[in-house]
Amino acid sequence: MPGQESQPSPLHSAFSGDGVIFTLEVEDVDSLYRDVQGAGCTVVVELRDEPWGQRHFLIRDPAALLVDVVKQIPPESTYTASYQ
Repeated sequence: MPGQESQPSPLHSAFSGDGVIFTLEVEDVDSLYRDVQGAGCTVVVELRDEPWGQRHFLIRDPAALLVDVVKQIPPESTYTASYQ
């Protein structure tokens, strides 16, 4: 809590969330995305598939923390070919 006297002074300011990303892996990312849109959350990255094998979206919570909601999917063959 900002300004709490029992904490050391470096902890008195409010946390801005800058630079922090929390990744949450879920079973049904599509359903959760619909729920998030209906709840009025701030969507930073729309739901999409990534070639490395993730279907995900990114939201910003009220404290500015970024939350990456992810479901693992098979990677594209063009992506995995570079690792073989």
